[in-house]
Amino acid sequence: MDENTWEDDFDNCSSPPFPRSLTTPKGLTKQLLEAHAWVEENSTFANEVAEAAGCPEKPFICLSSLNSSCREDDVLLHVSVPSLFRSWSALRAIRERWDWIYRNFEEDWSNQKCQLHRMMCIKAASVVLETAFLNPEILEARETTEREEEKSRLLETLKELNIPKSLLDTLGLKDEEDTDFDINDLSDSLFHGESEDDE
Repeated sequence: MDENTWEDDFDNCSSPPFPRSLTTPKGLTKQLLEAHAWVEENSTFANEVAEAAGCPEKPFICLSSLNSSCREDDVLLHVSVPSLFRSWSALRAIRERWDWIYRNFEEDWSNQKCQLHRMMCIKAASVVLETAFLNPEILEARETTEREEEKSRLLETLKELNIPKSLLDTLGLKDEEDTDFDINDLSDSLFHGESEDDE
């Protein structure tokens, strides 16, 4: 085994589903369930590759279990049209990428690049499945929560880099506990620099 090869069997070759242009919500439900089974089948492989590649998330592939309502034919009737389109187009893109990998690495399935490509296809499918069955209200609430969490992480990172508080305020990254806001302090610090008291 050379440095560009990881141990791998060819049995991880099953393909993800491919929604056609005439796919209905009922058909998309079936294909999302197939995608869930495909990710579940390949998640161990993908997590092993992710760990070998040093990916920060552990586990890299997290797949939530489906509740019984997700298996009902009409489940996607409660999902918004943009969400349906995102799921449909994402599944198509994943399958097209998978076919490209198969064509280019069929003779070298254990190649590290091939395995990383495969891992990312599996990751992409797991991300699609996180929101595919959510109704608009729950999806909007989740997106709002994720935006707030991302904003909080960004704020903490910038604080660790010692970015001035005035610049954080200008960027709209104000601390929740910082309730006092003086526009004069902001303009002074922006145009005259930080005072010695702020250091």
